Amino acid sequence: MNGNKLALALVTSAVLLIGCQSTTSNVIYNKDKLVKYESRCDDVTRVEEDSRASPILTVNPSLPYKAAKNQIPGYVKMEFDISERGEPININVVESFPDELFHGVAVAALKKWRYEPKASECQSVQLDFKFA
Repeated sequence: MNGNKLALALVTSAVLLIGCQSTTSNVIYNKDKLVKYESRCDDVTRVEEDSRASPILTVNPSLPYKAAKNQIPGYVKMEFDISERGEPININVVESFPDELFHGVAVAALKKWRYEPKASECQSVQLDFKFA
């Protein structure tokens, strides 16, 4: 595959979720390669625009070999807390497509992100993997 033809567009958005709870992530939906997991945070529809945490450092995920070779697009939605040092902690995958193809690289990249040093609960981010 020509490396010049392959372009990864990473779209991120951080959304504050209200009312974080600690739970184990269980599959609640798995059909047509879309997998949804139990969230540990309450209602995602209650979002305060001015309360979004913006990363001060992001790291792009690497591409799994299978995705790069076959130009498979996908995404991973994750929720997490921010430590007092600005590190993403308690990372939990809440949705992914296709299946779990991008889980490992998405979580590994998010662990390297940094936010302002201020503790915050139940943030959310989606990493999209697209090929141009």
